[in-house]
Amino acid sequence: MDKKLETLINMKNPKILITRIDHIGDTLLCTPALASIRKTYPDASITAIANKATSEVLRGNTDLNEIIIFDTKQTEDENLKTEFFKKIKNSNYDLIINFSAAVKDYLEISNYGGFYKISPAYRKMLVSRVISPFIMDKTIICDDDPGEYTKNPEKYKLLHEVEQNFKVSSHIGAQECDEKLKLPVSGDDKEFARQIIRDELGIPENEPVIAFQISDRWFWEDCREEGMAELLKTLRKKFENYHIICFAYSGIERIFKTTSGLAMHKTEAHPGFAVETKKECREENGSVNIDIIHSEGIKMSFVSGLPLKKFAAALSMCSFIITMHSGATHISAAVDLPSVVVFNPDYFEYFSYRESPWKVRYIPVKKNHNETGFAELEDEKKADAIQKHIADIMEKCVEISIR
Repeated sequence: MDKKLETLINMKNPKILITRIDHIGDTLLCTPALASIRKTYPDASITAIANKATSEVLRGNTDLNEIIIFDTKQTEDENLKTEFFKKIKNSNYDLIINFSAAVKDYLEISNYGGFYKISPAYRKMLVSRVISPFIMDKTIICDDDPGEYTKNPEKYKLLHEVEQNFKVSSHIGAQECDEKLKLPVSGDDKEFARQIIRDELGIPENEPVIAFQISDRWFWEDCREEGMAELLKTLRKKFENYHIICFAYSGIERIFKTTSGLAMHKTEAHPGFAVETKKECREENGSVNIDIIHSEGIKMSFVSGLPLKKFAAALSMCSFIITMHSGATHISAAVDLPSVVVFNPDYFEYFSYRESPWKVRYIPVKKNHNETGFAELEDEKKADAIQKHIADIMEKCVEISIR
């Protein structure tokens, strides 16, 4: 053991800085390692750097003492960046743990100072592996590579991203622990979700609910909304005793509106009309409007714009979720919600384990074509590909509903 590391491990209350808090899913996948660090250093002062979105994941996490909100990737003012780097450097952190293997993150951390810095690097990423030793005190080499694993899966012990984070934190004495993803949800969040589901949508407590995450990646460029609407109509027919709630993040309003219109078309059996309403939601940083679309007599509703914690609270009231591989995959895992997760076909075996829902029941689905492969199909073959994709998803939905 080198002397700097020995000095660090013998500290009773070190000042620790956590970086690589840049995406919601990645942030959630860091929380078990954060818990292991806290258990190892119960008296440490632990700070995390986060952006506005990921700070919501960490708010209320008792493994942290402080969250610093600053997004250097979105800040163009060089003077602000300089002041931020100066503030971090003057804080004299004893330990800086970076969970990212990206060169841009290494270069940023080079401005942070700190007594001891540690970070992962991928063996196949030559640039980061060469640069890291000049910035970090310790580089944890990771063998994971999607191309190599796909060619020779028996040769590699593939690590889940949570397990890789444990590998990094174990170097400073933190023990791997049986921790799930941590996403603190308040009583207010739960009450708001209850109001949306029970009062606004009128779903009774004894009616099971399927969550569906709207995304522009379910289908292919020239059939996104139509394909998603067809999937939802098939889902509605297959699970007629369930209410289906389609959730959407802000920023995809066009897809949200088009898909809801196509999926909730009037029929003789359901002659009702869709009702669009808005519900104000007050957050610490201001108010947001939640868009709600539902129709009497149709067990399908659309909800867009729920803040992160309230979205998580709503998911906790569902039976299972159907989602593309995204942040919603890990939000649902954090509230113990079983999931059907669709992954792109490129490196499916790699990503369907490495970035799968952590410690929760899930079933992966392989999308049958990537964007290029689908574009090269004849029109008739495209229609077949859409129907096969829907059939594959339905099969897994039935499987997860009865297990």
